[in-house]
Amino acid sequence: MEEVKHEVNKLQGILKSEASNQKANAMVQFKNSKTNIAEITKAINSTGYKVIETKLK
Repeated sequence: MEEVKHEVNKLQGILKSEASNQKANAMVQFKNSKTNIAEITKAINSTGYKVIETKLK
């Protein structure tokens, strides 16, 4: 999942990213003035992993 973190961290406004094979998830904290869920999803999907659900806190 390092490739997921690597691609997500290329985006502007990423504050923190974690990805887990074991949990089959990724958690990303970001500034929504710099990036958005669509861009993060695109970055994750480009690695071969697929985003199937998003949640905002």
